[in-house]
Amino acid sequence: MLTAGEKPENKGSAHAGRYGEIVDVKLLSADGREIGSPPKWEDVYVRIRFRTYRAKTQARCAFDLFCKGVLVLRSSQPDLMWVGPDTIYEALVKIPASLLSETNYTINVGVTLIRAEREEHSLVVNRALTFMVYGAEAKETATGKHRMGVIDPTLEWSLERKADVVRA
Repeated sequence: MLTAGEKPENKGSAHAGRYGEIVDVKLLSADGREIGSPPKWEDVYVRIRFRTYRAKTQARCAFDLFCKGVLVLRSSQPDLMWVGPDTIYEALVKIPASLLSETNYTINVGVTLIRAEREEHSLVVNRALTFMVYGAEAKETATGKHRMGVIDPTLEWSLERKADVVRA
């Protein structure tokens, strides 16, 4: 890892450029510990640390979640944020408990830096994280075992009888 004020030697790489660099990407537990495999029943966080080199720059972080090479979801910060030169920033995004299935996932991360002149510069780390979610139990339903997809959220359902509704 580079020290403060040090710039990367290979500025042509995808994770670093003239205007900034992605310093590291980690998967964290709710209490901030770095983890390799999150349990299904707990929130998990993706932390992206990046450094900027120039003033008058705005940043937006994003990540893509893949399962077996298929894009499951994409999430990005809703707003651009002003960032200063020679500063390290940390973006944190929560993946809520019980959203992911018990399977392997890969995360790509990106930071878009936009200069005051509206120049756009993308920093990208493909396969920044690879992990397996564990601990999901097979659910029994009236029709048998619950088949899990690449996401397996617990959604809120309701069912009520409507006596005054005419048959369709």
